[in-house]
Amino acid sequence: MFISVVQLKLPLVFKIKAVLFDLDGTLIEPRLSFAEAALRTLRLLGLGSSMSVSEVVKLMCRPFSEVLSVLAPQVSLNRDVKLKVLETYAREYGGCLRYVELKPGAKELLEELRDYGVKTAVVTNRSWLVGYVKPTLRVLGLEGLVDAVVTILDVARCKPAPDPVFEACRRLEVPCYEAVVVGDSPEDLRCGRAAGSKTVAYTGGFNSRELLEAEGPNAVICELRELIDVLRSL
Repeated sequence: MFISVVQLKLPLVFKIKAVLFDLDGTLIEPRLSFAEAALRTLRLLGLGSSMSVSEVVKLMCRPFSEVLSVLAPQVSLNRDVKLKVLETYAREYGGCLRYVELKPGAKELLEELRDYGVKTAVVTNRSWLVGYVKPTLRVLGLEGLVDAVVTILDVARCKPAPDPVFEACRRLEVPCYEAVVVGDSPEDLRCGRAAGSKTVAYTGGFNSRELLEAEGPNAVICELRELIDVLRSL
């Protein structure tokens, strides 16, 4: 059987040996799942909300505590009630994983990086929903495509401190200067820069291009599939 040259993936030599991805807003689109869990929580606790799911989705680029102050202002005035809401939200989120979607090209990019021998990691600042990071990757078929997962439970300081990159690179056995951090927030880019890694801003997430460019990343991409070309140039 003959295989044409165009069918072969010729090896590329990258100076970059690892790519560290933010999760929410970069590899996945989670806002609908966040919104569904939030509304379920308020209904269960009898707090209710007059906002629709689509309206709540628009709020979900903020920390949940801020979203809660909009959905149920009375909760923020009572510490015990707020804690109960957060605990219920974390529990209810498990039933909303089906609403999480992959960002376009995310799985294909991870597969391509694996084929090229580039190691990958997910580095996330998730707090109340930290227990759902690995289940989310599993549901979306990404678990076997990521070499390491670093959460706030693994480090003393979360992004924008460099600790998550230090830990991810330690696990991947790659120097920080041979790693690239890809993310959709200023915190992602500051974290990578502080660790001595290259940084790539992804504009398809929660923040504007202008906000991300102000951080001075090494590159800016609008689509994840652009990353391979960026890696060739770094």
